[in-house]
Amino acid sequence: MILLLDAGNTRIKWAAVHGAGLSEAGHEAYAEPGWRQRLIRAWEPLGRAERVVASCVAGETVRSELAALLAERWDLVPDWVAARGHGWGVSNAYARPERLGPDRWAALVAARALFEGPVCVVDCGSAVTLDVLDAQGRHLGGWILPGLDMMRRVLAERTGALGLGREPERGSQDEGGAELGTDTQTCIDRGTRAAVAATIERGLRAAASAAGATPTCVLTGGDAPTLQRLLAPGREPAPVLAPQLVLQGLARIADIDIGSHAGPRR
Repeated sequence: MILLLDAGNTRIKWAAVHGAGLSEAGHEAYAEPGWRQRLIRAWEPLGRAERVVASCVAGETVRSELAALLAERWDLVPDWVAARGHGWGVSNAYARPERLGPDRWAALVAARALFEGPVCVVDCGSAVTLDVLDAQGRHLGGWILPGLDMMRRVLAERTGALGLGREPERGSQDEGGAELGTDTQTCIDRGTRAAVAATIERGLRAAASAAGATPTCVLTGGDAPTLQRLLAPGREPAPVLAPQLVLQGLARIADIDIGSHAGPRR
């Protein structure tokens, strides 16, 4: 069994590979006490890992704790992924390739394998990252902005009078859209969603200009389903949800077949 780990800013995601293809996906949040013990219990049914391929953007403390956990459990040293200048059909735009986050690199590697033509990868997590590949696999650059929860927490920290975290007032129903709100909590929820969705729309226009063709928008990360609903209706090609995109990229980097060009063909 090969264990794939994506240690993000707020949670760790994993998938086990038995033979070909990904299986046994799961996740655990660092903020919850006892997350290490829960990881051990969650991994118990997976069997013995022969190799661990991992991406970590959570910082050195989490990276060290994961390394210690893997050493204790399976006497394994993980293969920590770092971005390269070139690899798996992708050319990195960064002058210092290693400065591109390993999760962003893995997502680009997966997108290159799974989709034809230009692609705009949007990871909707604690931060929202947007990266563009042209039809030849050249990374054209990207954007980084705060995610929905981060925006809301900043509002709570800097503007105490807003009362962030309160329930919407009676008669206000938040159905996940971008309509105007009629109480403070709903205004914040809808305003932050609208801000991120509008940025993604603007990023897609910038991506089309840079790549010379309309890209496929590939959404991953915890807030991807919410934001998918807010992107312009009737967009062609339609935005694609790829919840395991980073893990699929790690599999590709580990020389595991994840298929080829499974997305829209153009």
